[in-house]
Amino acid sequence: PGSRWRRFAFTQKHSVWWSEHTLTYDGPGPYVVQLDGNPVTVVQDVHILDDGHTFDANLTYITCGRPEQFVGGRIYLKTEDGPCLATQNPVINFAGFEHIPTHVIELPSDGNLFREIDNNLVPEEMFILLEGSASTSCNNIPDVTEEGDPPVFGRL
Repeated sequence: PGSRWRRFAFTQKHSVWWSEHTLTYDGPGPYVVQLDGNPVTVVQDVHILDDGHTFDANLTYITCGRPEQFVGGRIYLKTEDGPCLATQNPVINFAGFEHIPTHVIELPSDGNLFREIDNNLVPEEMFILLEGSASTSCNNIPDVTEEGDPPVFGRL
């Protein structure tokens, strides 16, 4: 009980001044987006929002700037020696790639078991689960996670 869930891939903890995070995009498109080597979502395409710059899936990017915490909000990335560029914060989606995430638990489908939180900017982006999950896959998740551990995803 009390676990937090969100629809968007990147949060403000993924861009802090004391810790660089690397982003890679694997595949010819759709791309498996990896943060520090852990998959976070799959996207069809990446559009750099800054004029004169294009996305190159063969490059490794570094997070920079503070991401906007909602689907479609701006996230910021750069190459090692390039400027900080904006793209969109993608929805967490592994449709067709369900085998990729390390930890996925089944969340209850009863919407009454979730309460929306932090909705002052954009509604229906972050939730808290009011009761525990009966998913047996919870047994495979470490009791304590550390920085760099694979993320835990929930599936409705």
